[in-house]
Amino acid sequence: MDTILELKKQIEKVILLLEQRLVDDPDRPILKTLYDRYVKAEEILTNNDNIKKIMIVGGCRAYLDAFSDYMNPLLIEMDKAEKMFADLILRNIQQNQCIDSRNESGIS
Repeated sequence: MDTILELKKQIEKVILLLEQRLVDDPDRPILKTLYDRYVKAEEILTNNDNIKKIMIVGGCRAYLDAFSDYMNPLLIEMDKAEKMFADLILRNIQQNQCIDSRNESGIS
């Protein structure tokens, strides 16, 4: 399966969990911030925009600073999304380095 599609599905899962959590706990600003960042990430992926604009890294840490709930399914799914995003960025960097090295050697 396409890495971007997998990440998009994971982000959608996190958004659903955040929506449920916001209903239960609407007065926590961190939940709204996380929700906004994940919705924006979904938009970026849907529109094939630059993935460097995605700002979900650090969400797990921010969540734990506010809640200290290590076994919450939301936290577990956010962690998966952050790892998938980090892998996607790493692959993107590696592909760009391969392209750059081919261009430097005169290979087209």
